[in-house]
Amino acid sequence: MTDKTPINTNVPISVHPDILTQQENIPEMTGDAAKGTVGPKAIQAGREALGAIYRTLSAIDTAERALNAAAEPGKRRQHADGRSEFLGDLRMNSTGQLQRFSSRDEEFRAAVQQAFERVALTVDRRDKELRDYLTALDTKIEAAITDPRAKMPDALALAGETRAHVKSLKQSERRSFVSEAIAQGDLATVSAVLNAPPFLSGLDAKALGELRIAAAQRFAPLETAQRAQVATIAERVRHAGMTMSGKHLEVMRRRKTPAATAQEAVAAINPSKGA
Repeated sequence: MTDKTPINTNVPISVHPDILTQQENIPEMTGDAAKGTVGPKAIQAGREALGAIYRTLSAIDTAERALNAAAEPGKRRQHADGRSEFLGDLRMNSTGQLQRFSSRDEEFRAAVQQAFERVALTVDRRDKELRDYLTALDTKIEAAITDPRAKMPDALALAGETRAHVKSLKQSERRSFVSEAIAQGDLATVSAVLNAPPFLSGLDAKALGELRIAAAQRFAPLETAQRAQVATIAERVRHAGMTMSGKHLEVMRRRKTPAATAQEAVAAINPSKGA
């Protein structure tokens, strides 16, 4: 699905909703197998968050360029002794040029603040939604690589014997033994090894982690594939949020106009009672 949000070359393309097209083209996310799962929902969540951020950044850029075009350029006076000075209350615009303050500068700052607060609500909501999807997928994957009878007395005894057998093998054979069990779909053996500390099977943490990934791909292929893509979507949303925060901070850090500073100073003479 192509987003109808127009491209603005001054806004990073990595923030545009269409950056998620790659995830949409993955069958596990949008194909028949994904119906009723978190795949389509995660893409929708990502698109909404990215769309809100991109459209806001584009609107800020358009307004900023309009303000720069309308502002009167800074004027410089040349003295007889060779010295020169700029006249009036000036600021550096986004293109590095000195300009006089515009009467709309404070209005622009206020509008950016309001937009940031509005978009933050959407992004925070969708970010939490994506994190919840990841948690749900992790739970399903964990269940898929765990023997349903794992806590039964006979299964517990067998699991202990299985780990002892793996540990009795040569170090070079232990991992291949578990890998073969994964390939054969022997969930009882796989569960016994993966759901216990690695030293009980004579394995190290790295080997056990890699075997866990292989087992997840074997016993929960859909959820494993979706988890990788949902994590990518969540990361793109976080990156876009940081881009939005950076632009907001840049605007807020700009020097206030002399008129706004004077207004605040006058208002401070008689502060309100609740302040």
